[in-house]
Amino acid sequence: MLKGYRTVLFNIVMAIVAMLQALGAFGDTKIPTSEDIGHAVDALDAVLVFFWGLGNIILRYYTTTQIGKKE
Repeated sequence: MLKGYRTVLFNIVMAIVAMLQALGAFGDTKIPTSEDIGHAVDALDAVLVFFWGLGNIILRYYTTTQIGKKE
């Protein structure tokens, strides 16, 4: 099986989750204030970047070949 696809797949999934979050797919229906939005965006950015980076580090640890190459 080809190796390196997990990293690409993980990044695609994270991008989809970030887009859904931006579109409000996970939120409630109350209209937030601009202050609420600012705090939420700052917190969400920090959390997403943390997990994105952590995920890439973990995947890089297990990846031994280039993307699309067999071992």
